[in-house]
Amino acid sequence: PVRKVFAATHLRMTSPDDRGESIRPNTNPGLFGCVRRHWQRLQNSPVGMRLAHGAFWSLIGLVSSRALALPASILVARALGTHGFGSFGVIQNTIGMFGILAGFGLGLTCTKYLAEFRLKDPGLAGRILAVSSLTAALLGGAATVGLWIMAPRLAAGPLANPELVGPLRISAILLLLGAHNGQQYGALSGLEAFRAMTRINVVTGVLTIPLMAGGAWLGGLTGVVWGLVAVQLATWTMTKFTLASELSRAGLRFVWHGCWGERSILWKFSLPAFLAGAVVVPANWLCMTFLVSTTGGYAQIGIFNAANQW
Repeated sequence: PVRKVFAATHLRMTSPDDRGESIRPNTNPGLFGCVRRHWQRLQNSPVGMRLAHGAFWSLIGLVSSRALALPASILVARALGTHGFGSFGVIQNTIGMFGILAGFGLGLTCTKYLAEFRLKDPGLAGRILAVSSLTAALLGGAATVGLWIMAPRLAAGPLANPELVGPLRISAILLLLGAHNGQQYGALSGLEAFRAMTRINVVTGVLTIPLMAGGAWLGGLTGVVWGLVAVQLATWTMTKFTLASELSRAGLRFVWHGCWGERSILWKFSLPAFLAGAVVVPANWLCMTFLVSTTGGYAQIGIFNAANQW
């Protein structure tokens, strides 16, 4: 039967038309034909449409956030100067290094397990939400206290600038906020709330310009660090309320009772995710400490930080 159908189809495609010409299949449909064909295949695939929807809104959110952060970075660099912008880059790198420990791969953990269990086992999804939130609070708090205590030694030693003690201690607040933000963003990704995440990114990007640039012009390096704290606090607030709304819509909630019984995910999944990031960030920070010890090192880091924004 398959051979008969193929023969009939081939005969119909190669039979003469009214002008006595053979009708041949279009072997070169062109760009638009190729796009249309793939779009039709995508529309017929529920998983493909979910993937396309999530990728589209993730891209919009990322581009919007970076595009709005760029003018803020330019204004901050203008206000602080090359050396001051280098100091700001050193603080950001230091926060990034401690933030890897505070985050502990919890965002990726929430994404993975919420996506897997939010429909087939809501109770387990709720317990994983609770244990990841509790771990973010513990590790974020520990990292914040650790940086506060170590700030004088770091500033006088590897960073070779005792004046950074104050800004480093202020920026320690970012570790606690960043740990919670990473965990909450991961949960939103697991719930496929990509459009809501895009709204958060856009609002955060809009707030970055007045808060960070204004802080730089009014208070120098200390002012811009306080501005960064304000941006992260606003992000945490928006993310918290958005996550509560999305959980209610999905019929999920934090399940605190018995949540510590799911702590095995911290070793099975969070720890490997943490180790993957823990290789790169400390290496970057170590290279930065080599550079600050050279003549004009902070100015060089300022130039590198400005170029890196692009």
